[in-house]
Amino acid sequence: MPLPAQMTPASAHETRTHAPETLFVDVRSPQEFAAGHAPGAVNIPLLFLDPTGRRPNPDFMAACAKALPKSAPIILGCASGGRSGQAQAMLRSEGWTDLSNMIGGFSGGPGMPGWSQCGLPVATDGTTWAAVQATLGGG
Repeated sequence: MPLPAQMTPASAHETRTHAPETLFVDVRSPQEFAAGHAPGAVNIPLLFLDPTGRRPNPDFMAACAKALPKSAPIILGCASGGRSGQAQAMLRSEGWTDLSNMIGGFSGGPGMPGWSQCGLPVATDGTTWAAVQATLGGG
């Protein structure tokens, strides 16, 4: 059964528990990812944070093409749901079909608790952006 277009953090956790083949892609910056994320998440940042603000990750689509099968069920998460919503639209336009945006993200948004507020498990290990980059032959 395809994933819904959006799901709450609790639904994302339940989906991953009952369908472990579902991938969880965290599109936050490497720094945000390192501070804590959903267990088993893969970090492919949509944007990088630097002293001048946010800048796009030029390798985002290439990394997704290498790391994510287009037919796989994928939950996308970020801090509050905005970046992951953007990533969802970008991936859908390039042929990924089974995508769900985790509304509320990891940190929560207006009126929507995030993963960390829901008492869900938090990990600090996982597939980092550096590990994903290594598969691209970059650094």
